[in-house]
Amino acid sequence: MAVNSSVIMKNTFDTFNSLELQLIATSLSAVAYGIVAMLFVACSQLLWKRKHSLYSKRVQICLLLYGAVMFALSTVAFIQELSFTRSIVFHTFQDIIEESILPTSDPASFIWTLGGPASLPFAIWGAQAFLVWHCAALYQGSSRISRTGIIFILALVSVESLVSGILFFMPRLLSSFSLESSTVVIAVATHVNISLALLIILRLLYQQKDDYANAEGGPVFPYTRIVFLSIESFPEIIMVAILYLALFFGGGSEGYLIPLSLLPHICAFSPSSMCTLDPK
Repeated sequence: MAVNSSVIMKNTFDTFNSLELQLIATSLSAVAYGIVAMLFVACSQLLWKRKHSLYSKRVQICLLLYGAVMFALSTVAFIQELSFTRSIVFHTFQDIIEESILPTSDPASFIWTLGGPASLPFAIWGAQAFLVWHCAALYQGSSRISRTGIIFILALVSVESLVSGILFFMPRLLSSFSLESSTVVIAVATHVNISLALLIILRLLYQQKDDYANAEGGPVFPYTRIVFLSIESFPEIIMVAILYLALFFGGGSEGYLIPLSLLPHICAFSPSSMCTLDPK
């Protein structure tokens, strides 16, 4: 009886610890979703009302549709998380213990049936598609050999991202290798985003070097260059993904639920932050 009592107390403590983390994650997701909504509205207005846009009308329409899709994916993730949080908050304490709504072995796999928000791989695909397009646009003026190499790299990382996203929807296959769906897709996304960010930063530095060499004067502030490179390379996605991997493999805590909840929204608002920039 004493043993059963201690087990129940341990499960109770772990349950409320997971519940607290989930509530924090949901609160932060609400803030992130609000930012996504505001950016979507602001970028849509800029793209729609700007008379002398950096983009053609066709590209403007594509960007508007892209922003709408990313906002929809962020909305799906937020609604899914709200639904789960509501279900666990309104369950009785006895229901939580008996039905094991928050299993301490793997809370993320219960919070989202597939190991993460269902829109997570689509949000990652969307952000990476924008990066691939932006990278291809930046290298348009390069040599033929360079363009061929860039096309090969972009095709390689695109296939890598596509395969990881498909595997996300095969949790049983991954579990046979002791792998988590969300961990696989986020690990691959981190590698792909870092590769694309390096390509973009190297190209921008090369272009800036030529621009500064041809400029007739005027101060160049390092801070301005850092901000510009940060906006163009989507570092937010990389940082949140690395934080998730560090917390997940670090063990001892289920804090990885927080970056896991935030990632779909980060993927949505990172491209929106530069939708009005010139891709060239």
